[in-house]
Amino acid sequence: MTRPGDGNGAVHLVPAIRLVWDSASRLMVVSTVVVVLQAVLPLVPLYLVRSIVNAIADRAELSYVLALVGIAAIASMLTMALRSAAAYLREAQAHSLSDHVQSLIHRKSLELDLEYYDRPRYFDTLHRAQEEAPSRPAAVVDNIMGLLRTTISLVGIIVLIAYVLPWYAVTALMAASVPLGIVRSLASRRQFRWRMRRTASERSVVYLNWLLTGRPHAKELRLYGLSPLLAQRSEASRAELRREQLSLAAQRSRGEVMAHAVQTAAVFVAVGVVAAQAIRGAATVGDLVMFLQAVQRGQMLMGELLAGANNLYESNLFLSTVFEFLGLGPTVTAPCEPASVPSDAEARLEVRDVAFTYPGTDKPVLENVSLSVGPGEVVALVGDNGAGKTTLMKLICRFYDPTSGALSLDGVNLRAVPKQEWWSQITALFQDHAQYLYSVHENIWFGHPTQEPDPEGIHEGVHHAAERAGAAEFIRALPEGYRTMLGRFLTEGAELSGGQWKKLALARTFYRDRRFAILDEPTSGLDPETEARLLRDLRPWAQNKSVLLVTHRIAAARIADRIYVMRGGRITEHGSHDELCSLNGTYAAMYRTQLNQMQGVYR
Repeated sequence: MTRPGDGNGAVHLVPAIRLVWDSASRLMVVSTVVVVLQAVLPLVPLYLVRSIVNAIADRAELSYVLALVGIAAIASMLTMALRSAAAYLREAQAHSLSDHVQSLIHRKSLELDLEYYDRPRYFDTLHRAQEEAPSRPAAVVDNIMGLLRTTISLVGIIVLIAYVLPWYAVTALMAASVPLGIVRSLASRRQFRWRMRRTASERSVVYLNWLLTGRPHAKELRLYGLSPLLAQRSEASRAELRREQLSLAAQRSRGEVMAHAVQTAAVFVAVGVVAAQAIRGAATVGDLVMFLQAVQRGQMLMGELLAGANNLYESNLFLSTVFEFLGLGPTVTAPCEPASVPSDAEARLEVRDVAFTYPGTDKPVLENVSLSVGPGEVVALVGDNGAGKTTLMKLICRFYDPTSGALSLDGVNLRAVPKQEWWSQITALFQDHAQYLYSVHENIWFGHPTQEPDPEGIHEGVHHAAERAGAAEFIRALPEGYRTMLGRFLTEGAELSGGQWKKLALARTFYRDRRFAILDEPTSGLDPETEARLLRDLRPWAQNKSVLLVTHRIAAARIADRIYVMRGGRITEHGSHDELCSLNGTYAAMYRTQLNQMQGVYR
């Protein structure tokens, strides 16, 4: 991953405008027209004030004065109407852009491989992108539109002021606002650098808030008395961040006070010069009134221009974090000349001399691992915690590519197969399976969400998958059966036990029904009756499938045609249950230990 740069160039402005254009091109065109009109129309009443005052001083016809007043009133009303229209257009653009960028972040997150989830810096990048993406692209375009409007208006104001002041004086008056712009740009750069440096600390505060307010940890926090400790950590972290932010704010305020003093002194010097000209007769009363209003308006516009330029600069700095995230690419890349998954029903999955080391670490998790599984076979993978079983499962699913060695199907290296095509051939039960807070039916149907429902809204096979997983009985007891919503986060849904969630995950795996099945600890958390029924029915279900069974339990491994024993990232034994027992090695020791435990014999 690349480290975000200072972001001090304009390289992100064009992509930001493109994002806005892609999200709502028509709104952007209309907004541009409205902005130009907003810039021009306010100049009309300002100039007409001079003509009205001079006409009154010269005792012109009342009808002429009233006509000027009427034109100024119409221009003012149109200006107010455009202001309301611009506010609506900004809000419409902001909503469209926020949805568009959020969709881009979702698509990018799903495109990235699991390797990124092993990197803390990825979560820093994601956090910054999620914080900035909803507002920064819209802010860039809003700033550009604001700068366009302000620049046009300011040019008109300068022309009006030039009626009564020489150009060098006008230039000096405008230059007096430059220190304020410098102060604000330096403050924005300091804020950006602080944010880059403290992202991990901000994420820590978010994590502590989740611990203290979320459901997953509520029981332990209360029982173990952890709440005061974690609350204290949260308060200390927030206090430290707050002190640093207030220090930056104080530094910015001191600079702005001095810059405003310079700007204000220049304005009042200019007012004094024009007043002296009026006293000498070198300027009319209308000129003086127009100048006072123009200076007031010009000072406000200059402030808006500097604020807009600074906001644009600041947004461009922070926008670099959004485009840093959107610029990430997958590590498990698509092949240049993709191959198809062999359709041969007898194709065998081969793992040959595979080694793997997680990114950012030096210690290999897998070394020289080889195994195979063919159609109609159930192959078990057993071993202690940390032996590398789940990592091998991730490699077979192509969430990672091996550091060395190869995985192939009927001689076709899986690296040559687009991962989405390979995924379409697999069903898998993960040990950390998902819990979807939707209906029971959807929790199963998500295994194959392209299937059409029957007239009653239930997808074919959902009931059958639930029966096979041992979930049907408790589902029938729920208030609305398969339509019962689950969890209390989104709705007042039903709460399930861990074993019931496991059965739904199993049902989802069975409903997917693919030629390759990987089951990681399928019997853990299940009651003995469900476990026995699952193991009994697994062989018939696997008749036309290649099944890899990852388990600690010898009772589950015994049904396998072939068992591989992993220890320290290596395959140390393989064979049938009887063959491995006769070896009197690791597997035999595991078998004896579990057998003794089941018989209640502890030594």
